[in-house]
Amino acid sequence: QNIGTEVQLLQAKSNSEGLENQLKTMQENVKTAQEQLNLSNIYSNVNGVADDVNIRVGETFSGVSPQGTPQIKIVNNSALKVVATIPENYLNQVKAGTDVIVQIPDINRTFNSKVSFVGSAIDVNNRGFIVEAKLPAYANLKPNQIAQVKIKDYEAASALAVPVATLQNDEKGKFVMVASSQKGKLYAHKRMVNIGSLNGNMLEIKTGLQKGDTLITEGFQSLYEGQLISTE
Repeated sequence: QNIGTEVQLLQAKSNSEGLENQLKTMQENVKTAQEQLNLSNIYSNVNGVADDVNIRVGETFSGVSPQGTPQIKIVNNSALKVVATIPENYLNQVKAGTDVIVQIPDINRTFNSKVSFVGSAIDVNNRGFIVEAKLPAYANLKPNQIAQVKIKDYEAASALAVPVATLQNDEKGKFVMVASSQKGKLYAHKRMVNIGSLNGNMLEIKTGLQKGDTLITEGFQSLYEGQLISTE
């Protein structure tokens, strides 16, 4: 308003700029103090329960103790998975999406799942590769429980299977004994067979048997071709 001298105007501007610089400096100091404060707080990257706390007030926190154990362990049971090591000779049979049956003996529970992850490397010590399968949330499932994993590595429609104990060998190859009816009587006959995969105690028979054949499962070791069989 043309009141005062030009020198006074310049002095007022200088004072204003000085105050603005002081304000910026104070704001930077506050920001630095907040960052330092955040460094004193610990945040978990997962939600859960602090299941194990091995740190006391005043001690230096590094996440892992000098002995290699976690100083704080967070447990979240909402997203669990089972991890298994599979021999490398199953590389071609096991893939992501393969059906899996997971049995937890300690809680007597069975879960159906699928392979969600297949490892890309073979372990040099056990010659196996890692596979993972997701598990549903269940109250009694705990981390580090022992699980038995069954992975479907082979499938055959309308397969014929016999107890593996009934398979015998001679100089001509593998065979089983069957019973056939002739004129109202049963006779033992040797059937040469080609075998497939084994699942538990059941053995797949690829050729040599037909649907409806009567397999002899008891006393077959002492039978010979054409022997009359007594069912008494």
